[in-house]
Amino acid sequence: MIAQGLGESGHSAAVATLYEGDALARASRDGGTPTYHFGELPLVCRAFRRLRPWAMPFSEYDPWWSARASSWLHGVVEEFRPDILHSHDPHATLIAGRVARRTGLPWVVTDHSGPGTWRDDRDLPNRIRLRRYGHVLTRALAVMVVSHVARDELLGHYPWLADRTQVVPNAADPPRDFTPQPAQRPTIAVVGRLHAHKNHVTLLRALDRVRRVVPEVCLLVAGDGRMEGALRELARETGLEHNVEFMGQVLCPWEVYAKAWVAASLSRAESFGISVLEACAAGLPVLVSEHPAHREVTGGERNAILVDPDDVEAAAEALTRLLTDADLRHRLGANAAQRAREYSQEAFMDRHLAAYGDAMRTASACTRTGEDASG
Repeated sequence: MIAQGLGESGHSAAVATLYEGDALARASRDGGTPTYHFGELPLVCRAFRRLRPWAMPFSEYDPWWSARASSWLHGVVEEFRPDILHSHDPHATLIAGRVARRTGLPWVVTDHSGPGTWRDDRDLPNRIRLRRYGHVLTRALAVMVVSHVARDELLGHYPWLADRTQVVPNAADPPRDFTPQPAQRPTIAVVGRLHAHKNHVTLLRALDRVRRVVPEVCLLVAGDGRMEGALRELARETGLEHNVEFMGQVLCPWEVYAKAWVAASLSRAESFGISVLEACAAGLPVLVSEHPAHREVTGGERNAILVDPDDVEAAAEALTRLLTDADLRHRLGANAAQRAREYSQEAFMDRHLAAYGDAMRTASACTRTGEDASG
């Protein structure tokens, strides 16, 4: 989205990705953005990922892999000659910080983590990761976060970053050719990774109750992840095979929203909730958990129905109301669409361009005075 927006603003951008099969990199490449691809993690790292998830901080940040990735990114910088470096993923941030220091490039970071993510895990690998990540962030000229909830969480760990941390919310403008074509069956959409904190289990259990009132209800589950097998098994155990469609990874979520009557997210942990914003932008009424990030994005009860993420009965009752009350759907959908317009692509790019300009001016001033730009 950033690369596309920069192109439309008359700037040039390139995307560099560390991982094999990165969906965002594929989308950037398909959109005509120059895309550089490092490759898979070393074999030992992939083995640790499957067998010992707690060892990932050690394996992913091993010196051999880090040195190779840093050398590769340095080569990308030498070839593309950017004015500024912008990293997103925590692993990529560790590499980008090293390259920025070596090349003297102005460097900014977007931190997408938030409450309930890896920073809340207090085991030894994550304590090491927390300390290392915080040390690297001190060298960034700006740290952007996607919500006030995410900002509070980040500064809870790294309060010394307060003077360079700013909220830059995500954007969700529907494609120009987006046309809702609701399915004939009452249809609920949930878009996101199939991970435990996304809480698809509660949604499936609620669907089992909704089916008693709306037998033909259909749940579209767009996304993949390590919970897929367990969710499919739960659907079988509850007799929901004909009421749930597992769609796998979907590169264009708007195709899913176009079919839906309602969207839902009962996530227990979010830094923002981009799928909720997209559903609002598509004009769908949304059922969301009472998570602070969801409340921030939707604007509260005027634009959405909020429930306890562990209250199956409340979720089922809300979904039943939405599916059986057309007036309620239309009112909440219209309010949600109006709320989503506050998160436009134009505002998103304006904030990024301002952050880039400030970082480059700071770096230029420090070069003239011989100071360290990162403070």
